[in-house]
Amino acid sequence: MPGVSDPLAALRAAVALAPCPGLVLDEEGHVVTVNAAATAAWHNDGARLQAAFLRLDPACPPTARTALSVGEPLAFQVCGPLPAVVWLHLAPTACEPCAAFAGVVLPEPASVLARDVARRLALAAEGLGFGLWERDLTDGSSRWDAGVYRLLGTDSTDPRPLADIRAAALGAAEQARLDALYERAVHTGRSVSHEMRIRLPDGGERWLALRATAQADVVGRPQRVLGVCWDITERQAANRALAGLAARLQLATEAAGVGVWEWDIAGARYCWDQEWCRIHGLDQAARSGAMDEWLALLHPDDRARAANRMQAVVARDEDYDDSFRIVRRSDGVVRRIHARGRIFRDADGRPLRMVGADWDVTERAEAESAARTAGLRLSFAAEVVGLGVWEYHPATRRAIWDERMYELVTGRRSGVEPRQAWEAAVDPADLARLRREMRRALLTGAAYDVDVRVRHADGQQRWLAGRGYSVASEDGLRMIGLQWDITDRKLAENALRAKDTAERASRAKSEFLSRMSHELRTPLNAVLGFAQLIEQDRLDPPTPGQRARLEHIVNAGRHLLTVIGDVLEMARAEAAAERLVLEAVPLRALVDEALDLLRPPADAAGVRLLAEVPGGCVVQADRLRLKQVLINLLSNAVKYNRAGGQVRVWIDRPTDCADCLVICVRDTGTGLTALQLDQLFQPFNRLGREGAAIEGSGLGLVIVQRMVGEMGGALDVASEPGVGSEFRVRLNRAGS
Repeated sequence: MPGVSDPLAALRAAVALAPCPGLVLDEEGHVVTVNAAATAAWHNDGARLQAAFLRLDPACPPTARTALSVGEPLAFQVCGPLPAVVWLHLAPTACEPCAAFAGVVLPEPASVLARDVARRLALAAEGLGFGLWERDLTDGSSRWDAGVYRLLGTDSTDPRPLADIRAAALGAAEQARLDALYERAVHTGRSVSHEMRIRLPDGGERWLALRATAQADVVGRPQRVLGVCWDITERQAANRALAGLAARLQLATEAAGVGVWEWDIAGARYCWDQEWCRIHGLDQAARSGAMDEWLALLHPDDRARAANRMQAVVARDEDYDDSFRIVRRSDGVVRRIHARGRIFRDADGRPLRMVGADWDVTERAEAESAARTAGLRLSFAAEVVGLGVWEYHPATRRAIWDERMYELVTGRRSGVEPRQAWEAAVDPADLARLRREMRRALLTGAAYDVDVRVRHADGQQRWLAGRGYSVASEDGLRMIGLQWDITDRKLAENALRAKDTAERASRAKSEFLSRMSHELRTPLNAVLGFAQLIEQDRLDPPTPGQRARLEHIVNAGRHLLTVIGDVLEMARAEAAAERLVLEAVPLRALVDEALDLLRPPADAAGVRLLAEVPGGCVVQADRLRLKQVLINLLSNAVKYNRAGGQVRVWIDRPTDCADCLVICVRDTGTGLTALQLDQLFQPFNRLGREGAAIEGSGLGLVIVQRMVGEMGGALDVASEPGVGSEFRVRLNRAGS
């Protein structure tokens, strides 16, 4: 450092200019400079002088004149601690120049360094806008540099005493806080910090930051307090703006139900805000912030996938976007969460942290699932019923048809422009009425409801029913509707009219038969009665020939009565729907029966059948139908299993229904995808296995679901591809 070498150079320069003999000693007592006046003495006694100098105490050498040896005129005088100037005295009395130099002590290195540091500190304080101050604890006086004056809105020419300037800027309360702060610094020996708001002479305000420390003397007594202060007005304004922004962000996220989080990737720690904790049912004060805590909140079925997804995002340097289920810590409720995040990396591309947000999409997911289900049902209904969907824009006279609509109107899957195809196919006798009804619907907003006849390209005539509504949209008024074939209905209506005529005739016939049977039975019973009396007459018994003829009469009469009874019964009989017989059904015996029936095919397929059905489990059901349900489920579990797999049956007691029992059938087969689960109970839908070697019609589970519903129960299913499926039949306990 320049501050260390400069004192030695100054000593050399001073000695070189001196007219008296002089030397310069370094810190260790070595002679580094000999001026011209001392050359002769150094030549004669230099070795002795150097030996004497090396014996000196560098910190406290003798400053009085010291003889080189007793009785010798050569003496030396050291001017202070080393490094220092040494004057040589060649005579008993000093020369005039030596006397002038004898009282001069050149600056010590520490003082030179201190002044250098002070100059540098002053320049830094001025450049950075700092103010340096000092408070003397012995007399209470203060000293400020120009920076303190500037920060307080004044300058060193201010005529007011420093105490008055300080009081005007701080006020009594802030001064008291500062005095207490100084006291703490003095008593603790540690630096103290403070932020304060001051008043400027022009009426404005400014925020200052202050840092101070106490300094003691050589015996440890507090001597003064040194400090620095600087302007933090802009930082305070930024902090207030940031706090306001944070408050608004917190309010917005709470209102929107969005939880904000940050993941320290290197430290594997999480930081969550209050809304995130609320969404996840987590106590914010009790959270640990560990990665495992977040993993523990994930649904067991989603945990591994969600964790792998986050790690994959870090590895591939892409934004994080995922959806998964959680189990809320507070109440155990399963919720679906959507999460998005972004990774921040250092200059070398290493991931530092990920910042993101979570929000609860359970209701939206349920609505989307319901919409998908409704769409599938509508699609299925449209396919089964044969609905054609159409849309008509009167402003442009443009019509939009689906494929089924073309087939209904023209008999083909596609064709010419819809409006032309419509006008060409509709029976001319119905076309005017159709246009009139459509105009009425568009003008009044009433429903459009018209049945028309169309002729297909092959000449076949069909009846179509049309229903529609007018809808106002950004594109203007339009009409949307459905079309379906009602030819069979029209034919059925004719058949119904014929049937009604036939039924009236049948009722007349039945009434006639009823009356005729009464009229025939009365005399026939009399004939049989008299014939039996003749047979049993003991006074005048019939001859064998007569008895044979009487027997023919009785047999014929009885046969005729039977015929009349059958005819009457047939006339009265009505087809009755098969009735359900609900009774208490023990499950253990029923499951054993079903397993016994399925054991041969299971053994042939290499599938183990396991059952855990305790005694005393009794449900309210139709025994025959419940057995059919079990056989169907077990048969599917065996058919769609794998060699070496297993089928397990057990009874579960649901926590949400104390009066219910659940029959669970789980297999280790191929499992079902989400799309297959959505289509599971569609009639004739084999879920893509139409070409498989396993036989089936696609009606088994539809029948099972209907049977379970007729018994007052419910059928649920859960499945995972490659793992297997679990079917759950919920029924009421017997006697509940």
